[in-house]
Amino acid sequence: MFLILLRRTLYPIVNSPTVEKIQIIVVNDGYTDSTDEIVRDYYCKCATISRQNGRYGTTINTTLQISKGKYFSLLDGDDCFETENLEEYIDFL
Repeated sequence: MFLILLRRTLYPIVNSPTVEKIQIIVVNDGYTDSTDEIVRDYYCKCATISRQNGRYGTTINTTLQISKGKYFSLLDGDDCFETENLEEYIDFL
């Protein structure tokens, strides 16, 4: 089930024209399924971090350590963005 949610989360973002303007970091927080393979095979524009399961804040801190952008937004794997206005939003920022 989680893999279906992961695809639903990433697909609209990586297939939008805005993907060239953003950095996508996927943290695999202890899942032993094929999360890493899916991200690597289908979403090659994403950076992937695999780590042992930790508390919620440690995932955010790990992401912040490698992020390069001026702004940061968190999206859980079972959530999704409405990408209809994503390009306008990124340009506004």
